[in-house]
Amino acid sequence: MAYKTEHAIDLDSDIVLSAGVHRADESDTATFTETLIKAQAHTILAGSESKITDVVADKGYHSTDNLVQCEAFGVTFLSERVVGVVGGLIIRLNTSMRSMGIVGA
Repeated sequence: MAYKTEHAIDLDSDIVLSAGVHRADESDTATFTETLIKAQAHTILAGSESKITDVVADKGYHSTDNLVQCEAFGVTFLSERVVGVVGGLIIRLNTSMRSMGIVGA
C-alpha cells in the first residue's frame, strides 16, 4: 500500500498546523476538508483566536464539493494562479492575516 502526506503550514512563521498521512489512492479533493478542519482545530487548540478566512489551492484540490464546503465554513476559495503560489494550498488567518499552506507530497 502506498501513502501520501498532506500538511498545513503557516507560511509567515512556517508553523505546521496540521499534518496527515492518507492512502495514495485518495485524491486531494477527498482529503481537503479533513485537512482544513484539522488546521482550524489545531489553531484553536493552540489558543489562537485566528480563523481561516481564505484558501488558495492548486487544481488538485478544486472541486464543486470543496467550494461548497468552503462557503459553508465562511472561507473564500481562490485559485493559486490569482495569488501566484505554486502548488499546494494556502490558508489565510483573519486575526494576524498570515497565510498557511496545505501541501500534498
